[in-house]
Amino acid sequence: RPGVDAFLELNYSKDRIKVGGLENIVRAGNFVSVNHFIEAVMAARRAVCSIKVNGDAAEVGTGFLVGPNLLLTNYHVVHKLIEQPAGVTPVVFLFDYAGRKEGSPVAVAPTALRVVAHSPPAPPADEERPLTATWGLGQLDYALLHLPQQIGELPSSGSHGRRPMRGWITLKAPKQQLRKGRILRITQHPYGGEMVL
Repeated sequence: RPGVDAFLELNYSKDRIKVGGLENIVRAGNFVSVNHFIEAVMAARRAVCSIKVNGDAAEVGTGFLVGPNLLLTNYHVVHKLIEQPAGVTPVVFLFDYAGRKEGSPVAVAPTALRVVAHSPPAPPADEERPLTATWGLGQLDYALLHLPQQIGELPSSGSHGRRPMRGWITLKAPKQQLRKGRILRITQHPYGGEMVL
């Protein structure tokens, strides 16, 4: 690959490249490696699931694995399970649902489900508070669920014949503060539908 190697060996330092005009770079600090982006999206695709809580009226939402058998979701999605567990039939977690023609979704309906920790959402009147406001530990709208099966250590349905381990999302401290006007992309199943970003 003489042509490729010669290209890769060139020194493209800023002091040797003409910048400005049509070659100017806008918001240079926002660059993201394509490979890292694709890897992150595929990892999220395997760890994120659609949730359906049956009962008098079905509740749907999104959750994601944060450990081999730990799943994080919103309190409001599984509030029936927490507040009135006797009236709830098995909760169904649907993994790998990226579209009706995309792979084979995996449904998990555990007969035993334990709520490890939870916090209800803030009152509706508080929803308009600024992003910089401090929220109490009792207003975070989350539920951490313990699954009886080590879902994260099992193969995912995969695509193109490959079945990588499902894995889970490791929660890390944010690198930058969330500010009003910034775009925040969330992998989710709105209204229980296929996965979108």
